[in-house]
Amino acid sequence: SATIMGTQPLILQSAKVIHYLSQALKVAVMALTIGPKLEKKVSDYFSDGEYTSGLLLDAAGTAAVEVAADQVCEFIKKQAAQQGYLSLPRFSPGYGEWDITVQPLILELAHAHEINLTATDSCMLLPRKSITAIIGLTANQYDSSVSYMYQDTTCTQCAQINCLARKD
Repeated sequence: SATIMGTQPLILQSAKVIHYLSQALKVAVMALTIGPKLEKKVSDYFSDGEYTSGLLLDAAGTAAVEVAADQVCEFIKKQAAQQGYLSLPRFSPGYGEWDITVQPLILELAHAHEINLTATDSCMLLPRKSITAIIGLTANQYDSSVSYMYQDTTCTQCAQINCLARKD
């Protein structure tokens, strides 16, 4: 196991996460949400029988939170570079074998209460259009034996080949 230190240490049990962080000198923790308004509107559409509108708005919300996450990652990448670090792609609970039960600890580490982001008892994020992730920060180079983990090829490395969001 490995540990991300914070007010409440996050003990990592996932071999993939430990491997992902194997060369990290620091770890950035992020939590973001587009808020609850979109969910309410989607629910209203479905309640009114406007299923296509609800489905399209829900998909737009998913795309919006992904774009927001990419922008946060880009910001972290620039900040890391200014401090002499290389920013790795984000890794979120639910990727591969990393269980979502770590959500409450990640939310605490990221001070997610400040943006009203919480997790249910089953560790699903609320509002639903939200993302938590860790980003490993390494020296300006990393060992090529683990470099496949660091390329922007998340989908090709994922075991969920029937995923609707798959990009390859």
